Amino acid sequence: MMTEFYDSTDTTSDVVHDYTCTVCEERELNAEARIYCAKCLTRYCGPCNQHHAHLFAKHEVLDRTALDRWGVVRSRVGIETCTEHMGREVEMFCVDHEALCCAVCVTVAHRSCKNVKYLPIAAKGIREKEGFKSMPQRVNELMVALEEIKQDRVKSSDDIGATEGRILSSIEEFQVRINLTIERLKVNTIESMAGLTGASYDGIRTDVQTCNVFLERFEKYMKAMQSTCSKSEAGCFTCYMHCLDCVTEATSFVKSSRNAKFDVSFEVDSTIEEFLNSLKSFGEFKTMTINSTKCSYIKLKSDDKKCSIVGCCQVSDNAILLADETNRKIKLLNDKYSIVHSYELSSCPCGVCCVSEREAAVCLEVRAIQYVSVHDQRLTLLKRFSVDHDCLRLTYHGGKLFVTSGTALYTYTLNGKLEKKLYQGKNNALYFTVNYVAVSEDGRRIFVTNANDGVLVTLDGTGTILAILQDPTLHDPRGLCVGPGGTVLVCGLDSDTLLHVDRGGRKLAVLATQRDGLLSPVAVCWRQERSEILVGCGNNDFLIIIRLI
Repeated sequence: MMTEFYDSTDTTSDVVHDYTCTVCEERELNAEARIYCAKCLTRYCGPCNQHHAHLFAKHEVLDRTALDRWGVVRSRVGIETCTEHMGREVEMFCVDHEALCCAVCVTVAHRSCKNVKYLPIAAKGIREKEGFKSMPQRVNELMVALEEIKQDRVKSSDDIGATEGRILSSIEEFQVRINLTIERLKVNTIESMAGLTGASYDGIRTDVQTCNVFLERFEKYMKAMQSTCSKSEAGCFTCYMHCLDCVTEATSFVKSSRNAKFDVSFEVDSTIEEFLNSLKSFGEFKTMTINSTKCSYIKLKSDDKKCSIVGCCQVSDNAILLADETNRKIKLLNDKYSIVHSYELSSCPCGVCCVSEREAAVCLEVRAIQYVSVHDQRLTLLKRFSVDHDCLRLTYHGGKLFVTSGTALYTYTLNGKLEKKLYQGKNNALYFTVNYVAVSEDGRRIFVTNANDGVLVTLDGTGTILAILQDPTLHDPRGLCVGPGGTVLVCGLDSDTLLHVDRGGRKLAVLATQRDGLLSPVAVCWRQERSEILVGCGNNDFLIIIRLI
């Protein structure tokens, strides 16, 4: 028997419904929808739903108490369909609200609007309007931008996945180290216990042996007295005296040993457990998200060339020093990143670092290090000292200057005394194998960029290699600095990137790219109190300021 659908309302009904029955609407009937099927993506009036329920009893349906969960109707939404009232065609245009309207929209939302036009009238001459003509280009530009964002987010997703894997590895490695530490504490505790219990065992064995000796002597003397007392008084006296000596010795031993206790107790150091219980995790997660970027113009009228910022450091809370290599100048910026003073040097500066709140050290191309003071927004040259190798870049930590020569890393005192060569690049003949340098806050990690091999090298305090980072998003690594939480920020000159690296020298993320204004980034500086990253670029008259969330 064939099931027949019948009309659910009169075709002449002019009642306006917010949701109409999809089945009736296709048959040019007007009926209010009572049910929505999430499986069929279709609205049904009461009678139509009876047939639907008979055919598809297991489909999930929603009544009008769940209107907020009603979805779209399958294949019935087009550009000429009202977005507010599904199934209704757009017929009018409200000029006041610049909105396309269906009949329901006009009746419900635009009843008081004075400038509602019939759609063909509102559309008249649209092809000749500049907005219409330029729309394809605007859409195309937006599509390109959206595609870039989509690709960037896909890549970010891949980066996050890789970062997640690295973090999990770090967690597991840290757990291994914690377990090894706990095992070491356990071994030390057991060894301490063995030392104490061993001494107790020795004392117990000695006392048992002493007791046995006395018992044997008493038994011997008692037998001798029984056998000799009946024979001679002299023999009896001799036994008595020997026995008396033994009694005296045994009495002294009993008095000294009766209260002796061989007991070892152990009390767990509860502070260890309390400390572990006070922790919520193995560490703290740090995310770096760019809030905004801006540029500050750093070219002076006296500069005859484009700026090339090869060094950047913060000297005090409101003073920034830039090393402009091409113009042979040190430039002082205030907290608004405006140049307040500059000093033209006799030789090109190759790098700059802060050594105190008011002083900085500058690498010079002529194999020298020049000290500069900052006072009242003025720069003053101080002493300088020469070195016996190329002076490329430098940083300061723990009373020492760490100076690179392009092929090696040296440490100097502030007075200019060479301490030692801390690290030698693997190929003496290649320059820039030991380029920029940064030192972790605790001094246990030293980070060096190798521009020739395109890697970031992580060293320990003795100059031993701990890790080497090579990544396709880091080409020609240059300037670097220690950033938030002891992590590292490193510039990629040819890749136009700024990478975020963890303390172990492993990549966390690409923090900024060319889209953020990076063009040949060379130097980087972290301003913790303002959550800002300053990036100096080669052949560029602007300083990039990246503000983080």
